[in-house]
Amino acid sequence: MKGRQSFSLQWDKLAAAVAYLAERSRHDEAFGETKLVKLLYYADCASYQRTGKPITGATYIHMEHGPYPESWQSIRLRLENEETIRVIAENVPGGYQRRRTVAGALATTEALSDQECTFLNEQLRRFADLNAAQIEEYSHDELGWHITTQGEVIPYETSGIRRPGPPDEETKARGRRIAKRIRDEGRRISRVIVGRDETL
Repeated sequence: MKGRQSFSLQWDKLAAAVAYLAERSRHDEAFGETKLVKLLYYADCASYQRTGKPITGATYIHMEHGPYPESWQSIRLRLENEETIRVIAENVPGGYQRRRTVAGALATTEALSDQECTFLNEQLRRFADLNAAQIEEYSHDELGWHITTQGEVIPYETSGIRRPGPPDEETKARGRRIAKRIRDEGRRISRVIVGRDETL
C-alpha cells in the first residue's frame, strides 16, 4: 500500500519491550517466539490507536505465521548478542520445538514509559490463555493481514480492525480505502465507526 505511515525503529524501546514481555511471561507455558512477536505487535498497535505512534516504531510484515517485525531474525540475534534476551529451545508435544525467550543478564525496561507498560500489560492479559497456534489464528483475522501478502508491510492504519473469515476482493478493496482514509484524514477509526460507515 503506497503512502502508508512508517516510523523509525526505536531500538531501546524495542529491546525493553521484548525483555518486559519475556520477564512477565516466564510462567506462561505457551510462551515462545510466535507468541512474543504477536504480543509485541498488538502492543504497538494499541499504542498507535491511542497515541498515533507505536511503542517500538517497528515495521510489521505479513509472514506465514502472522505479523512479524521486519528483519526479525537479525533483531533477535542482536538482542541475544547484547544479552537482552536468551533463547532456549524446548521440545513440545507433537514433535515440535519452541524457542522460549527469557530476559537476559543485561535486560532493562527503563526505556519504557508507564503508558507503554500499560499497553504491554493489556496484551499480556488479553492473550494470557492463548497458545502460539491460537494467537496466530487470531492474527489472521486482522484486516491488515487480509489486504497484504507474504512479505508485504501490514499498515498500522488497519490496526484494531478485524474481519474474521476469508476475505473477498471487495473486502480487501474496502480495507485499503479505510486505511487511506485514516491516513489522509489524520485520525484513527474505531471498529464500530468503520462498521457503520457504508461510504468507505
